Amino acid sequence: MKKKEKLDYFDSFVEHIIFSVESAKLLKEFTDNFDKTKSREYGIKIHRLETKADQIQHKILDYLMKDFLPPIEREDIVSLAHKIDNLADYINEVILNLDIVNIQTLRPEFIEFTTLLLQSCESTKEVLSRFKNMKKYDEIHKKIVEVNKLEQKGDDLYQKSMKNLFTNTNDPVEVISWTRLFDCFEKCFDTCENIADFVNRILLKNS
Repeated sequence: MKKKEKLDYFDSFVEHIIFSVESAKLLKEFTDNFDKTKSREYGIKIHRLETKADQIQHKILDYLMKDFLPPIEREDIVSLAHKIDNLADYINEVILNLDIVNIQTLRPEFIEFTTLLLQSCESTKEVLSRFKNMKKYDEIHKKIVEVNKLEQKGDDLYQKSMKNLFTNTNDPVEVISWTRLFDCFEKCFDTCENIADFVNRILLKNS
């Protein structure tokens, strides 16, 4: 009988979040060279990455079902995989909603959001890349703090953008459309922070 290939959960977490990093890169590329006619094209590309992220989550959970002794608690593996998968879903939501509400011209804040989102995804990946070496807590914690700071920047940008939107926009449809998009970004930033903070909780539990 062929021996089942062993799964490294920590490497799989990194593999999982890379799809969010790549999605954020595509979203920024689309934004930097904005062409409304290409929103569907980029939406398909990002959706494919989101689907691949789903597959990694399924691979982790399927292996966990049969794993006798995982390196950390089962509940933590399930929760972390779910949080990482949420990030890919929320990035996909951004491009999906951009197409649905039929945005013709980007607000300057949107460009700021995509830049900050890519930074947040990359920093979160750095947290997960170091997660395996649990004894190097100080090194990992610095990256966690970095993600937290980027989330705060995201909050500040969200508040500034919403205030500007409600102060300077008279068209209620435009207000609703942009509120929907800004909310998507806020969920992305919150999820990056949730991933980083959850890793911190696991580290403290296993120290």
